[in-house]
Amino acid sequence: MPSQYGYQQSSKRNAHGADSSTVGSTGKRTQYRAVKARRIMLEILYIVFALALALFIFKSPFFYIRREKITGLSELTSTEANTIVQMASISAKTNLFLMKSSRIQNALCRLPFIHAVTIRKFPPGTLILHVIPRVPVAALICPDGKWELDGAGDVIRPLAHANLPCIQLTSSTPVTIGQPVNDPGVMGGILILNQYKPDGNPGISKIEVDQNGDICLNMQDHILIKLGPADQLISKVATLERIYQLNRNIAQHLQSINLICNDALACTLRGMSNSKKTGMSTTPAIPTQSSIGKRNGNYLPATRTRG
Repeated sequence: MPSQYGYQQSSKRNAHGADSSTVGSTGKRTQYRAVKARRIMLEILYIVFALALALFIFKSPFFYIRREKITGLSELTSTEANTIVQMASISAKTNLFLMKSSRIQNALCRLPFIHAVTIRKFPPGTLILHVIPRVPVAALICPDGKWELDGAGDVIRPLAHANLPCIQLTSSTPVTIGQPVNDPGVMGGILILNQYKPDGNPGISKIEVDQNGDICLNMQDHILIKLGPADQLISKVATLERIYQLNRNIAQHLQSINLICNDALACTLRGMSNSKKTGMSTTPAIPTQSSIGKRNGNYLPATRTRG
């Protein structure tokens, strides 16, 4: 009976296929379990290795700070340098990676003579601190004392460095170390020092501010530059630079220059007592604001007077 015979063969094949699929699925599950077990073992090994490495880095004496170097102290006074060394000292057995750099940076940056501090760590045990001091640009001299000022007008310290351009006040003004001087004349003087670029021309030796707040520059070539109140200082400084560009030897002819009114300049010739004589010739002794940039050649002082 073909149909019966054929049915029996089909049953055998189905039974054999079922056994094969059961064995295959069992093998896959066994293989998956083995792979999963290996992954778990690797993860455990990684965790153990990480813990051992962390213990070695953070607890081993190999990473204790053994060498500490501080740079940038040459521009400071000996007292200031000693203060920084004491504040930046590291206790024994301090781990290089556990040391809090921000704490030392914040403490040092609060000092009035420090602009910024950078800290670098070099394993296994070297710590380097680089100190950036505040740079004095002027010496403030007033009846209350002598001080050093930086480019922002902040008081750094009592005067300790010579050869700084001087801002001299005839009246007293409140001074607090680490804070700017709240005086228009002083801030005007700082602005002038920041703006004026000698570029081979004479520098500024002293800035005088009288009780009315009027500013007068004493140049290194002994010319007096009268600027008046602390307004329009940028344009007045530009005019002064241009005058020296036209004639760097102007001090041979002039004793003082009046820049109080930037469009109507006046000057005092060598040997004359008044800054402006009545009836002076309309030919300007120095270039005016409107004529600056239009003239060529060197300046020659006018000597014609009337009356």
